[in-house]
Amino acid sequence: MRLGTRTWHGTRQSIREAKNRVREIDGLLQSLYEDKVAGEVTADLFKRMSKKYGDEQSRLITDAGHLEKELDECRRVQRDLTAWINRIKECLTIDSLTRAIVVELIDRIEVSEIYSVDGEKNLDISIRYKFKCQE
Repeated sequence: MRLGTRTWHGTRQSIREAKNRVREIDGLLQSLYEDKVAGEVTADLFKRMSKKYGDEQSRLITDAGHLEKELDECRRVQRDLTAWINRIKECLTIDSLTRAIVVELIDRIEVSEIYSVDGEKNLDISIRYKFKCQE
């Protein structure tokens, strides 16, 4: 996620500006075509200008798409973090462990086969929580 260096507002503004420019280029291309048909623009100039506008438009569409995906990912992460924080807040006030709490927090509990070490019976218990801590 690269959005950390850029504000959400700035990213939304960049997306809006790119989309507005794409619409503007549509109008410019239409005017250019009309000028060519009217004989006011040579075929060579029309070709160069339409390629230039087309390249810019393609780049803007691609850039806006990347920014929108980035913004969507940031929104998803924010929702996930908010949900996780709310879950943790609820856990801070737990007075007793209930089945509902276990189902909410624990993904699975793994219990190993019984094995002997120096004549003593042992088993391993591993608890997999539904949230992951990132380091």
